[in-house]
Amino acid sequence: MRFSVYVAGSSKEPERAARAMNALRAADIEVTSTWVDVIAASGGASNPESITHEQRYDYAIKDVSEVANARVLWLLMPQSPSMGAFFEFGFARARGHQVLVSGANQYASIFTALAHGRCDTDEEALDVIIQMKHRAQLPLER
Repeated sequence: MRFSVYVAGSSKEPERAARAMNALRAADIEVTSTWVDVIAASGGASNPESITHEQRYDYAIKDVSEVANARVLWLLMPQSPSMGAFFEFGFARARGHQVLVSGANQYASIFTALAHGRCDTDEEALDVIIQMKHRAQLPLER
């Protein structure tokens, strides 16, 4: 399985998520999440009232598929309320993916205790993910 990461976070903090995604790409790590691009394409609206039920369904299926296709989920601990990020966190955890949480308020929910790692800053989490990638590329010992 290729080494890939889904970045989950608050749709009210797309700049933070974009920074994390760009940093991962700069480290030659595949990013499966596209929700930041979807928000940008819609003019900054993450859940506009004008979209249909079918469009919401399609967006949700796309996000879930992107989480499923990642090896690691990196939760940028939302500094503002976010239901989607925690749904993605739970979905990834239930599928047995590696889950990492970063940022202030990382203990705001008891469920972040289920993460495989917690970092005070996004920069620390990026370093951990890069180390995970390098370990994943090592040949298996005989």
